[in-house]
Amino acid sequence: MAQAPRTQTVRQRVTRSLLILLLIAALLAAALLWLFKGFLGSDMRQAQIALVDGDFDRAETLFRRVLEKEPQNSEALLGLGYLSVEQGAWDPAIDFLDRAAVLSPNLAEVYIQRGRARHQRTLTQDKHWRYIAGFERAFDDYDRAIELKPNDARPWLGRGMCRICLEQYRESIADLDQGLKLYPQSAQGLERKAYALFKLGRYDEALENVNKSAELNSRSPAMWNTRGHIHLQRGEYQQAHQDFSRAIRYDPLNTKYYCFRGYAWNCLARYDDALADFQRAKQIDPEDMAGYHNCAITYCLQGQRERALQEIQTALQIDPQNEQTYKSRAVVFEKLNQLDDAREDYKTAMQINPEYIEALQALARLDIAEGKLQSAGEKLLKLSEEDPDDFATYRHLGYVYLLRDDPDEAMRQFQQALDRMPIDFTSNLRRYIILSQRGEQDARAELRNLRETWVAIEWPKPIVLMFLDEITPEELLKETIHPSPSKQAERQCEAWHTIGIWRELHGDTAAARQAYQNSVDANTLALPVRQLSLHALQTLDSPAGLVNADSE
Repeated sequence: MAQAPRTQTVRQRVTRSLLILLLIAALLAAALLWLFKGFLGSDMRQAQIALVDGDFDRAETLFRRVLEKEPQNSEALLGLGYLSVEQGAWDPAIDFLDRAAVLSPNLAEVYIQRGRARHQRTLTQDKHWRYIAGFERAFDDYDRAIELKPNDARPWLGRGMCRICLEQYRESIADLDQGLKLYPQSAQGLERKAYALFKLGRYDEALENVNKSAELNSRSPAMWNTRGHIHLQRGEYQQAHQDFSRAIRYDPLNTKYYCFRGYAWNCLARYDDALADFQRAKQIDPEDMAGYHNCAITYCLQGQRERALQEIQTALQIDPQNEQTYKSRAVVFEKLNQLDDAREDYKTAMQINPEYIEALQALARLDIAEGKLQSAGEKLLKLSEEDPDDFATYRHLGYVYLLRDDPDEAMRQFQQALDRMPIDFTSNLRRYIILSQRGEQDARAELRNLRETWVAIEWPKPIVLMFLDEITPEELLKETIHPSPSKQAERQCEAWHTIGIWRELHGDTAAARQAYQNSVDANTLALPVRQLSLHALQTLDSPAGLVNADSE
């Protein structure tokens, strides 16, 4: 019994020794961990410094070194994701940022950069059905970033740009405005807002915003491109040509800019200059069909039918499954008044891509032009279900109901178009005409509003002025003179048709009949306006009211 205290003392000493050893080991481990983290932190700090200095190669090396030591480091993954975005490596960027999002789900920067990667990847790589899905995923990333960091301008601007790609123009302007409120010096934000305003037909506001963008960054080709399109829509072809030339100066390998400048040349009837631009686009990218398509249209404008069709045939040899090529050949056939051939090509384009809305719209327009109203109505109703936001569908439905002698339903369809595109001149004018024919007092007020809206636009303005009795029909006809024969024919067809309506409103039936006949003789067979003039002639010849029968 006397040994017990001694045994207890020994055990206590052993236990104390073990505890000391464990403490020393823990301290050693802590010291090693501290050293490791010190090295890790040093690499991270150096990587961030390199990133700020623009030394991307060194930054990537250091971020990868951090990742080798700590594979779950979300900051290193974010850094590599950012570098990949800047280098245009969209798939690696998305992979790095996916991993970072799992590790740090509340880090807004991850979603901002992944939104950028998804957005740009979709713009440059995705086609058809994947296209919309790609933008929607980018949209979701920007949405999450806004939730986490609402005072950062970048996700607002990014989401606004995504909305443009999704054709949500009004919503895009709201997002871009919020981003510009937070960062007013965003040249790209101002340019994208200008583009959205342009798509809504708000040309004066669009021009104001794109000019602000030019003040901030005069070397942006996208900005000059957008301004060129605004001038094109305003009928200011020389200014448009100058803007597209500036876009080419800053991005000389972009085939689209050559095609847009070529289109401006065509509008000025400078066909050789247009062909030079389209040929240049073909040289830069022989597999880009746009150059061939535009060459074909230009040859057609010059009356060189065989050369036009040769261009399309060359494009089909390069890519026989390109629906745009069939659509372009259909346009050539329309200009040649070969409407049956045009119809077949539009159908082929739809067989290749059943969701090709432009081809279905063109088929409906041809139906209207040929008096096939039932077929046109069926196509347009289908379009209104598939794409309920496209204003042109409702405008053409308005034509159908006018030709069916149903002005009430036509008015409703034109209003549907205006609900989606308030600036649409045709729908506005048709509303005014229907109201005038009914003798409603509101018609004159609507016309004055039209004047205010279209005062800066070259072509619609004289039509409005004639209905306001400020110019004569003869003065309107002088405004139809255009260097492009096809545009002149279209203007003359529309001008004579509106003169016919004006003559009717003034009680001069004989002069109205002659005006409608002149509209028909303008020989633009694929225009619905021509069919309206034919219908007006039939109605004048049958005062009791002609039952409109389809020619099908």
